[in-house]
Amino acid sequence: MTMLDKVRGFGMMKNLVFIILVGAGGILSSCNYSHIKNASVEDLGDLATCGPIDFESVNKKIFSAKCVTCHRGDNAEKGVLLDSFANVKLNLDRAHEQVEQNKMPEGRPLSSDEKRYLYAWIFQGAPEITAEKAVLECKTAAVGPIVRPPIDLPVTPPTDPEPPRIIEELEANYNSINKKIFSQRCIFCHNTKAPTRKAKYDFSSFATLQTYTELFDVDDPRNSKFAQALIKGDMPQDDLPLDDAEIDVIVDWIRKGIPEAAGGPAVLKGKNPPVELPPCDDDFQDINRDIIKTSCTHCHGVRVMPALSNFADVLKNASDIAFNVELDKMPKDKALEPHLKTRLLKWIDKGSPETINKNNCDDAKEPQ
Repeated sequence: MTMLDKVRGFGMMKNLVFIILVGAGGILSSCNYSHIKNASVEDLGDLATCGPIDFESVNKKIFSAKCVTCHRGDNAEKGVLLDSFANVKLNLDRAHEQVEQNKMPEGRPLSSDEKRYLYAWIFQGAPEITAEKAVLECKTAAVGPIVRPPIDLPVTPPTDPEPPRIIEELEANYNSINKKIFSQRCIFCHNTKAPTRKAKYDFSSFATLQTYTELFDVDDPRNSKFAQALIKGDMPQDDLPLDDAEIDVIVDWIRKGIPEAAGGPAVLKGKNPPVELPPCDDDFQDINRDIIKTSCTHCHGVRVMPALSNFADVLKNASDIAFNVELDKMPKDKALEPHLKTRLLKWIDKGSPETINKNNCDDAKEPQ
């Protein structure tokens, strides 16, 4: 064996010892965290083999972003502090149990990726500082990828796939908006029992919300205080802003007077509510469109007299039309529907007007 071979062998032995020490250290340091030991290696993904994640990284992604709003200072929720490495280490078992059961963060549980990131850090021993980070990132040329020794963990049996979730469409009423937005992204602060950051307005019940009339402008809903806070991204705090489609539904909800349920009555009224107008009487355009053209002119055009192809023809024969329609003699093939018969006879009785002024009435009739 040459001297070069001996040097190479010594170098390989050093690398092997380093791998074993790093792997053993990860196993020993993780033994203090009973909950994470029950996780499957598959649940940790690539993070289980790529070396420790330091506290700075996990704090930025999880604790500072999701937890310290309530768990810091003298008023920390249930006395649990998560505002420093020492406090996180002290409460890590408890925090992990709450995260695993989706109880924390309250109202906004971590995503599966965030959970895996946190579990991987705990699995590595929850280190504060990762030494020789470049070596532990699975890409060092000297050692190569760090492969941890097999760990005897129970394998989670396969489960039946969950049925596809039915995504309900957001509707312009309080019940729908509360279910999909308020209770998911607002109630954490906007309720009287908020642990630390109690907001001025309480959205936890419709009875309370409807009293905040200063937030909602039925006449100009998009410029109301409530809508503008969403449009500008000021609300919700500590969460992603609402998208344009969600904001449009909320604006429509305000325009409708913030009803509680679908099809429910308006709770708020505008300063200038619409005036209820009486329905407009028929003129010739209405009668011709809904009755003459659909039930008469296919015969009383060219081949059958009298012709009823224009207003002058209809006016000239109005009395005969009324007589035959009232006795159900016309139209010959099928008598008029009762509501159409009533409209035609009423129009003739009022003098068969060609046009009428419809400025002060509701001309909401639709073609039959």
